[in-house]
Amino acid sequence: MEQAGKKRLIVSAGVAALVLLVAGYWAIFSSRALQWPGYVGELQVRAQVKAIKLPAGAEFAGMQSSHNGNVPFVIASYTANSDFETVKGHYRQELARQGFTSRIGYDSAGKERVFFCSPKYSGSLSPLTAYGVTRGYMLILGRNETRR
Repeated sequence: MEQAGKKRLIVSAGVAALVLLVAGYWAIFSSRALQWPGYVGELQVRAQVKAIKLPAGAEFAGMQSSHNGNVPFVIASYTANSDFETVKGHYRQELARQGFTSRIGYDSAGKERVFFCSPKYSGSLSPLTAYGVTRGYMLILGRNETRR
């Protein structure tokens, strides 16, 4: 009888340890699993930004990506010798070629911007102005949804 009690105790302790191990695994790794679509989305948005051709004479200055929850977005900056009208015209044609619709709008400071969207993405293009001179352009692109 004493040996059967020991076996039950060992089996019960083993089952309890297994339950704690599984619970600990899910507590640690489930939050990372929930963030995975956001990271995958960042890569997709980066690829979409890279697919947009730059205007003649423009140079890529940098790209930063992040996500808010599972909603990824990318901020890319460019330098160009062209004025905003020329750059705006180029991007409107290029974005239309890739299936985006665009419209001209103004931000809260009254600066002109190009807003664009497609079924998967939305974003904006705005000039970067310092001391009254436009020195570059900023393109912001984000995913509209987190599902693939």
